[in-house]
Amino acid sequence: MATKNVSTSRQLLDALAGASGGDRIVLAAGNYGNVSLAKHDFNGPVTLAGAGKAVFTGLALRDVANLTLDGLAFDYAPGKSPSETPFVVATSKNVTIRNADFDGHLAGGYGAGLGLKVTRSAQITVENSDFAKFQRGAFFLDVTGLTVRGNDMRLMSEDVLEFAQVIGARIERNHLYDMQTPPERKHKDLIQFWSAGTTKPSADVVIRDNVLESDEPLVHGIFLGNEIGRSNKSFKYQNILIENNKVTSGHVLGLVVEHSSKVTIRGNEVRIHPDLKKTSMNTPVIDVTPDSTGVVISGNTAHALPDKLGAGWTVTGNKLVTTSGTVSAAPDAGSVGTSGATGGTPAPADDGGTDFRFTGSQSKGKADTVRDLDFADGDRIILKDYAAGTLKGYGDDNYLAVNRAGTYAVLDSQADLAELAAASSAVTLAAAGDGQLLRISQPGGRHDIYLPAQGQSSAGTKSFGGTTTATSSTTTTTSGDGTDFRFDGAKSRGDTDTLRGLDFADGDRIILKNYATGTLKGYGDDNYLAVNRAGTYAVLDSLRDVAELDSASSAVTTRVSGDTLVLSITQSGSRHDIQLAGLGDEFLSL
Repeated sequence: MATKNVSTSRQLLDALAGASGGDRIVLAAGNYGNVSLAKHDFNGPVTLAGAGKAVFTGLALRDVANLTLDGLAFDYAPGKSPSETPFVVATSKNVTIRNADFDGHLAGGYGAGLGLKVTRSAQITVENSDFAKFQRGAFFLDVTGLTVRGNDMRLMSEDVLEFAQVIGARIERNHLYDMQTPPERKHKDLIQFWSAGTTKPSADVVIRDNVLESDEPLVHGIFLGNEIGRSNKSFKYQNILIENNKVTSGHVLGLVVEHSSKVTIRGNEVRIHPDLKKTSMNTPVIDVTPDSTGVVISGNTAHALPDKLGAGWTVTGNKLVTTSGTVSAAPDAGSVGTSGATGGTPAPADDGGTDFRFTGSQSKGKADTVRDLDFADGDRIILKDYAAGTLKGYGDDNYLAVNRAGTYAVLDSQADLAELAAASSAVTLAAAGDGQLLRISQPGGRHDIYLPAQGQSSAGTKSFGGTTTATSSTTTTTSGDGTDFRFDGAKSRGDTDTLRGLDFADGDRIILKNYATGTLKGYGDDNYLAVNRAGTYAVLDSLRDVAELDSASSAVTTRVSGDTLVLSITQSGSRHDIQLAGLGDEFLSL
């Protein structure tokens, strides 16, 4: 148990060669260059400690065991590639890095290099350290027994913390903030998990008491993406606890978990950064893919919670916050906040309207009551996950939004209720007491939704004033739930229209009607783009809808010009361009 003082790289290497368990090697201030150590098990803890600013310009630990690096500086000297990995720990165990200063390099004003890479190792701790000015902060792949705790990480140009195939990981009390991202980078993550190319799913993970902040509009918060799990349903992350984190960011993926088992998300606060414009794509939410199991979501505050719940989930004691800052109690899963209601979940809109959501797969044989429904105030009934072909519409001028699979519909008027009942053999609408009874039949049992009497009013239609080139093909309808921008395909061939101030987050929609048969298409998947079967009509209420319409429809293309997204629809050799001002960068982030 000796203490050895060194002041040169040669002395350091000699001291390491002769060290044994319990030894402490103290480094005087100075530059020790690129330090490499391989195939060395100290058979007990050995500590390298800086007595001043002891600088390493490179580090490679391979097959090393029982080593602690305390109070050292890691100074990246940039090379040929901005994605270099100057500091690496591989196939090692019982390695601790604490009180370190990882200093990157700005190339063209943006961080370069990877701060720390750890692969195929066990019992790794990185704590109380400072990371700044890298392209990516730290990356951990195939690590068992990992602690990342109390670190300050800032000025990254891409992802900050990345994890893949980690078992037994604790990510606690870190502060991630102040991203500086080049404009060509589509998006980045503060904390990201991924599974592509791995052989085992991450498991036994705790993400706790972290503060994540970004005022950039393309930054994800905590994102546990599971690429393998999207196609292999047995490849699930296991035993995930995410608690007491504060995420203030600018992307819809605020706290997201994909394809996992035994997930607890509790006590987190997920909000949009106050300096950012509020849109549907940069307002962060909490979400979990519905195939996840053993999910508990409790005591969180967020702009939105999952609207598609998996079997056996518990969602309780959460709060919803509008983008204007108003906070209200969120209903527990299985309640619409009314006596006897069991199948729907209301979500308050920023303008005062409420979405009453019902999940068909969870509502068979149930009866619900929706009280205080008022379409004139912007309220909507959202039906999702009903049996294929259950929900239908005519695709006419009433604009009932129903997806092609017949599993999803949005009702925002009495006319929508009437059309759904008339067009769908599985749906009836009848007078009941002082209100109406909407009955939806599907295999396994019917779902009754009682609608007490409500005030009704018709939304007014006015000449369209949001286009640079106003045409007779375009009108707007304004209600309590945003503005509908309507385009008539039969009248818009060769036209160019510009929408300014479009904000999907405020309930705005683009409604396309009377286009040539087969022009408009969607995939009929979980994005819920509403397109009628004839392909003549579509309702777009998010940028994801625009992206799906482009991808699924051969007659539709998109392009970005400056900060303007241009949606082009071609029919009979003539093109209709709709320019969405201010949404170009947001669209590129998808």
